[in-house]
Amino acid sequence: MKSFIKNGIGKVVTDYGTRVMDILSKGRLGQSIFTFFGIVKADALQLPEKGAPGTPAANKGGVIYVKSDGKPYFKSSTTSESDLTQGGGGGTSEKIHLQVRNDEGATIPAGAPLYSRGEIGGSDRILVGICDADSAAKMPCIGIAEAEMNTTSTKDNFAITHGVYNTNISGFTGLAVGDNLYVDPSGSAPHLTQIKPAGASFIQNVGIVLKTNGTICQGLQVSAIGRTNDTPNLSSGRIFYGDSNNQARSTVLSTLLPPDLTVDGAGTVHANNITGVDVVTSGEWRGTAIASAYLDSDTAHLSGTQTFTGAKTFEAGIVLDGDRSVAASGDGVAIHLDSMDIIDASTSASGTTAFYNHVVLENPRVLALNSSVTTTNASTLYIKGAPVASTNQTILRAYALNVAGGDVKLGSDLEVTGIITGKQRQIYQQSFIDDLGTTKHYLPWRDTDEQTTIYQEEAAMVAPYDGRIVSVTMRCSALSGNGNRTISILTIGPNVSQFSTGSWTEEEVEAVAVESSDDNHVFYFVFDNAKHFESGELVVLSIQDDADLTTSSRYTYVSTVVEWDYNNGLGTGTSSAEFSTAQ
Repeated sequence: MKSFIKNGIGKVVTDYGTRVMDILSKGRLGQSIFTFFGIVKADALQLPEKGAPGTPAANKGGVIYVKSDGKPYFKSSTTSESDLTQGGGGGTSEKIHLQVRNDEGATIPAGAPLYSRGEIGGSDRILVGICDADSAAKMPCIGIAEAEMNTTSTKDNFAITHGVYNTNISGFTGLAVGDNLYVDPSGSAPHLTQIKPAGASFIQNVGIVLKTNGTICQGLQVSAIGRTNDTPNLSSGRIFYGDSNNQARSTVLSTLLPPDLTVDGAGTVHANNITGVDVVTSGEWRGTAIASAYLDSDTAHLSGTQTFTGAKTFEAGIVLDGDRSVAASGDGVAIHLDSMDIIDASTSASGTTAFYNHVVLENPRVLALNSSVTTTNASTLYIKGAPVASTNQTILRAYALNVAGGDVKLGSDLEVTGIITGKQRQIYQQSFIDDLGTTKHYLPWRDTDEQTTIYQEEAAMVAPYDGRIVSVTMRCSALSGNGNRTISILTIGPNVSQFSTGSWTEEEVEAVAVESSDDNHVFYFVFDNAKHFESGELVVLSIQDDADLTTSSRYTYVSTVVEWDYNNGLGTGTSSAEFSTAQ
């Protein structure tokens, strides 16, 4: 290597003439200025801490130096002073910065999200403003302001795009560690929010909260990657659709469907003009009716007869509506509940179960949205009326409810606004005081005097309806003899003289043994005939003992139960009339 140095200034070249460096000023190595040519290799390069040197002239390159803060800087005629650690401090690179300049027109607070408004000439410095998630022109966020930026200073203005930001950002409510911070659509400080924007607002996550007291973000992992990095909000009724450029576009679904699929105003897709057959494995069919031939046996058909073997629950009401021609039948034209064998599989042998109910109508709970609502009438089961005879039809008896057999139990009050017909029972008091001896007497329907003549008005009653004597209940006192007491039911029809005892018909007789020790006992005479008298007939009850049971007149208490058949009698007509025979 050769050198052409005079007085400490000169050039250093290799033996082959290659220029290695120039020494521009005289002095010790650490205090001289050198210009190197080619690649410089060293184990370490130590630079002293000192004030910033002057800016090199144009076309004279740049200078690297270390200031009193211990950070290396660079500047040239075209580049202002730049921190080579990019904010990392201590020779580290924890943060990534962009050089920016406030172009908002107002002071930008520290920590505010920034968007680009363009670049300043070839300076690599970006003009920035404050982001707003409600404005497409102010998105996306490219970083957050490292410090407050006024509108005049152009130095030391940086945007942090990645790293840990420990400057306090105030103005939050309910902030928690781990929350994501998004660009705020409100347009007000702190311009960040932990609540994901909704509606048409843009969504950009700029960092994760590392430390907070609930109202101040004291530590933030910044990750402003320059795009809205969350799924954008989507307007109602629209979908994301991949276009020919392989990009997702917000699209109305109906514009993508083939002609045989349409969408109604509620967003339901309808299939039209279906001619082929296939299986709908899941979901809900909303198309036109499918012919029963295309449905399997487990599917509810829209027409034809079908048997359901499993339980079915209908949350909405069931309406049976449709005119039809049927064969006349008592088997239930609209609804038929068939006879079936019901096996009790749970009650133990010789056990007793409390209930078996074949059909149950549970009482509903009736509520109202508005206050103080009054309902005049409410029914668990409401039958509007009996069948009405229409064209070419005559109905002799029309029933709204017809129970052909079996007892009917009412667990509460019975309110009837019309006339109750059918068989009803009535109790008559026929008590008397007398010494009967062995003479036949006739119980009084009125008064307290039994009679010895059958035609007496106290003893004979004309029946307006068909009926029967159900029972006679009797209590006796002061008995002194033993014998049999007999109660007989006698009748006579119209157009026959009641004064002739032999003209009366004995319908049924019952006898009970009485002993002298039966004082104050009750004797019950029950009768079996389905009918004892017809409407229009006179009916009499006789009493006779085959031995004298008392020594003198005694009180005898008598209650007689009569069953009237209000379906048959003189009272079923609507006009006054004369009858010569029993009806």
